[in-house]
Amino acid sequence: MAVQLKQRLFSGIPLAVVGFTVMVCATEAQGSGDDALGDRYASISVARDGEPHELVEGTRIRLRFEQREAYDVVGWRAGCNRFGARVEIGPWRFITGQISSTRIKCSKALRRQDEWLMSFFRRDPRWALRGTRLGLRSDDDVIRLRRHTESGFCPATRVEGDSVRAGQFLGFIAPEYDVVNGRFRLHVGAYRDKETGLSQKIPWWITRRADVGRRLRIDARRLPPRSRRRFHQELRRTHGVGDRKRWVFPSIIEPPAEGCWRLRFKSGTTVGGLIVLVRG
Repeated sequence: MAVQLKQRLFSGIPLAVVGFTVMVCATEAQGSGDDALGDRYASISVARDGEPHELVEGTRIRLRFEQREAYDVVGWRAGCNRFGARVEIGPWRFITGQISSTRIKCSKALRRQDEWLMSFFRRDPRWALRGTRLGLRSDDDVIRLRRHTESGFCPATRVEGDSVRAGQFLGFIAPEYDVVNGRFRLHVGAYRDKETGLSQKIPWWITRRADVGRRLRIDARRLPPRSRRRFHQELRRTHGVGDRKRWVFPSIIEPPAEGCWRLRFKSGTTVGGLIVLVRG
């Protein structure tokens, strides 16, 4: 975002809750909304009604910002459903738009936690960014988070318009969900949004002149620095609707874990490949 934003620590937030190692006063730092966009955060501590609060056992609040061409998005989850909304990062507040979510069944405790988080973001929380730490406050509720960083850069394959190429195979995708900063991205598992459908339902097209069989095999391996993991999928060939010049291999790609993955495509004697960033 081109606009320059002025950041200030939240006066009145207890240090024990927010955890900044500087005095809570009128200290200011210059920066832009890009300081937060594109980064992922995980909660360090939470306060509700001014008192320290324990999340449901085994859960953390995970927050992610993404920069789209026309607007910015904030997404979060805390052990059950995923939530997302358009967001305008102002000098003092996150102005949150309409919130959408998945519809996963979970325990009453997790549902209550999800409902509280949705209410928190609906109140357009105040924010402060100091180094790798992000503080959010809505009334007397405070969430303290730390930026999640990974060593190395994932050279995910670039997306052109609504398609990504793996050699002669051309995948048609929904950039709304499967592109980050112009590069190919997927979620862990068969990520499903009931309102919009499967974000990872991708048809792979190829000319009928290519030497391909009735099946397309995808072999994937995770790249360093993450530990080695692999997965395989096999797709069946179908006729492209209204297209006699190309074959199509419908897919729902289901990566088992986050990381930077190299996917190898093979059908008949035709091979191709690409790299995809996988997030939770």
